[in-house]
Amino acid sequence: MRIIGIDPGSRITGIGVLDISCGDVKHVYHGIIQGDDRQKFLDRMLVIGSELGEILRNFQPNVVSM
Repeated sequence: MRIIGIDPGSRITGIGVLDISCGDVKHVYHGIIQGDDRQKFLDRMLVIGSELGEILRNFQPNVVSM
């Protein structure tokens, strides 16, 4: 099972991806999506949402946790 954890934020959003199988946990990916503080709030949200969508498509998690 692949799990993605999301720590939402309007400036920085944290991402972590794990694979769990038979009690074993494997780190797959971690990173941040950082909006530009000079952008308007809604523009930052569009950037973060777009990048998050790309990460979800790439890693195809079975479970999402926030």
